[in-house]
Amino acid sequence: WNMKFKQFPTCPDGEDMFVSSLAYDFGNNKTVLIATTPETIPQCEDEVCLGDGTLHISFDGGKTFVSNPGDYSFGVGNHRLVSHNTYDACSRKWFDFDVSERRNKDNKKNIRGENIRSLKTDFKKPSLQYLTEQKKSTIRPAECENWIQDRFHNNDLFLQKGEWSTIHIETPDTVSLHIEYRRNNLQREVEGQCNFQSLDAWMTRVSKEIHDEEWNGILGETRVRKNHHHSDEDRFTILRGENDADYELDGPFETDFPALHILPSGIKEKE
Repeated sequence: WNMKFKQFPTCPDGEDMFVSSLAYDFGNNKTVLIATTPETIPQCEDEVCLGDGTLHISFDGGKTFVSNPGDYSFGVGNHRLVSHNTYDACSRKWFDFDVSERRNKDNKKNIRGENIRSLKTDFKKPSLQYLTEQKKSTIRPAECENWIQDRFHNNDLFLQKGEWSTIHIETPDTVSLHIEYRRNNLQREVEGQCNFQSLDAWMTRVSKEIHDEEWNGILGETRVRKNHHHSDEDRFTILRGENDADYELDGPFETDFPALHILPSGIKEKE
């Protein structure tokens, strides 16, 4: 799971860096690359596209991209990605990483503490069911409920235009992911307004096998609170690398970076 960041100069200092691209490698050549463009691509001028034509998904490492909302299968047909446009009321709130000890009937740990269904990918589940599962955690649930009911009644989830988008990724017996794409005033010049594009992503379910593995990078190093520090803002006691460059990669699916070779004590491993 790699992220690419982009700086947006109209935003305040210290609050001007947002995730602009996400890359997931599920092994055995099964990858998902989610990228953004600052402007609507020509193909989407006359089509319904994600993020009004600024959000794009690749299943082949970035060789080709799809920009339309839809229910996609990838891998050997047993991995699923559902993408659709939404608007602010129905965008899901951000969740910090939280490990739950609760388990479902298949003995899988659910990060959010939910135990209503197993992690196994369910390709029979209607795409609209994702809306009902997340409605309680949306920004304005009451307003969003009406929008969801309209989508059920009209069966037009993938025909909705919008500048904000939601993506669900499910893989068999490993992990489920939720991504929210938000953008603000990209096409309008408003003095003092922060113009940005942002991808927020988190895991909603994870298998016990993945949960028990060693996690590296920023996600791995911040996964468990350290006993010896008391401030979540103290970078030097939370992360191994002192500089952002310690976590930089040479490509979206690369896994080697300088901080990987720094011991928890901050000492670099001997070559």
